[in-house]
Amino acid sequence: MSNNGKDDSILNRLVVFLKDEACLSIQSINLIKPTIYFIIDQHNQQFILKGYRKNETIDKQLELFNQLDASFVIPFCAFPNKKQYLLWEGYYWTLQKYCSGRKLNFNNKKDRDDAWKTMKQFHNQTNELNLTRKSRSTDFISKWQGRLDKWKQSKELINYLGFPILYDEIEEQLLHSIDAFLSINQPAIEENPLYQTNWIHGDVASHNFLRDNKGNVYLIDFDLLSASPSIYDEIQLGQRYLPYIGHDFNQLADYIEPGSTQAYQLFRVALTIPADFVREWWYFVVKTNELTKISHFLIDFQLSWEERKQFVRKINKT
Repeated sequence: MSNNGKDDSILNRLVVFLKDEACLSIQSINLIKPTIYFIIDQHNQQFILKGYRKNETIDKQLELFNQLDASFVIPFCAFPNKKQYLLWEGYYWTLQKYCSGRKLNFNNKKDRDDAWKTMKQFHNQTNELNLTRKSRSTDFISKWQGRLDKWKQSKELINYLGFPILYDEIEEQLLHSIDAFLSINQPAIEENPLYQTNWIHGDVASHNFLRDNKGNVYLIDFDLLSASPSIYDEIQLGQRYLPYIGHDFNQLADYIEPGSTQAYQLFRVALTIPADFVREWWYFVVKTNELTKISHFLIDFQLSWEERKQFVRKINKT
């Protein structure tokens, strides 16, 4: 925690609230990031305390955890007063047992293999679960188009810094690949009964896979859980793997087990959508307004884009 008086005041009030309302006495509390804390209680038990803006985000996870008996998932646990979550300062707070470990590194083949295996275990064990609070299927087309909008908002800055060709190439690829995905996704895979009971994690980033000290791998942070075809998790994880495998599609092909020809085609085309590039760009540029730093970032960004372009050419030829 910062030594800022305001931060200390919030922390103190949170500790008092947990003791008064949840019968949870805190021995130690440390901020991990906004609304996420590592805590040790009076019995030396370690937990993660997390605040959510919407209780619907918690409800769908609770229903999943109540039905899913999986060793690779760390569910919520009740507070000492038996409540599953608490409302304080506009946030709904949950408790989970803390698991010591490290996030997976996608530059490591074993970590990639184990991440994919764990993701598929989750898909297999959640298929056909009877979840009544069904989250709406994630609209990935809208997400990709949102990335396109963010890229367009960046046009003036990128051109000003001397990268107009980079800007045009990424915009053109976004437009082309999204259109190609839409043309293949007819009829929509979301309407196929084969995928009607599928659930996806929604954010299969490396930091959402945890390896403990015994080598066990866990999938964590189910905030974006949704009823969607499993191909969307596979697309996202495949895109995250590309920079670490030399943009070699054959290495990705060793992982995938498409449920249909359409799913396989959608997977291939989606890998050519540079939405992940825009995500990384936007994440960086919103954190700094220093043009020198942004310019240096764009130099490396362009080099990475050259690798992705070669990958796209190979995909289009086959």
